[in-house]
Amino acid sequence: MTIILLSTAAVFYVLFMTGSKNRLIKTAYKCVPTLCACGLALYLAATRGASINSNLAAAGLFMCAFADAVLEFALVPGAALFGIAHACFILSLILGQSHGLSCAACFLTVFSLLCVFFIRCRKAKPKSAPLWGFVLYAMLLSLMASLAFDSGILLALGGILFALSDTILFMRLFGVLSSKLFSWLLMGAYYSALFCIAGGSCI
Repeated sequence: MTIILLSTAAVFYVLFMTGSKNRLIKTAYKCVPTLCACGLALYLAATRGASINSNLAAAGLFMCAFADAVLEFALVPGAALFGIAHACFILSLILGQSHGLSCAACFLTVFSLLCVFFIRCRKAKPKSAPLWGFVLYAMLLSLMASLAFDSGILLALGGILFALSDTILFMRLFGVLSSKLFSWLLMGAYYSALFCIAGGSCI
C-alpha cells in the first residue's frame, strides 16, 4: 500500500505540479510526503521507545522537507540543507550500530564515483556552485549511503534509493536528462527512500 501511495504521489507531482505556475502550491505538495515520512519516524520512535538515533533520523527527514521547499527557489541553500539532513542521518546510523571495513570500502568506492559524476555534471554550469561544495555533498551522500547499506535491509534500500534520486536530480539540474520518465523515477525513488529511512531507523 505504501508503495502504491508513493508512486501515485510521484506521478501526480510530475504530471500536474511540475508545470504549475503557482510555486507555493507546487512546493507545499512536494513537501507533504516528506513530512509524512518525518511523522512516521516520530510515531514509530514514540511507540517503540525513542532513542537518539531515531530522533536524529526524524530531524534529518524534517530537514529534507525544509530543503525540498528551499530547493524550488535556490540551488545552493537547498543543497546545503540536504547536506545537513545527511549529517543527521550519518549520526543516526553511526549511533545505531558499529560498522566494519566493508562499510569503509563501500564509502571509498561510492565517493569516488559520485565525485567524478558530480564534477562532470558541473561542467555544464561551472558557475552554479563552487567545486568544493560538490565534493562535500558527494562525501556526505556517500557516507550516508554506505552506513545505511551496512545497517539492515530497510536502511540499505533507503540509502541506495536516496543516492539514485540525487544522481538523477543532478543530471536533470545540469541538463543531462530531460525526459519525464526520469522525473517519475526521481520522485518515486526519493519518497521511497525517506519512508525506508523512517521505518528502518526505528527497528
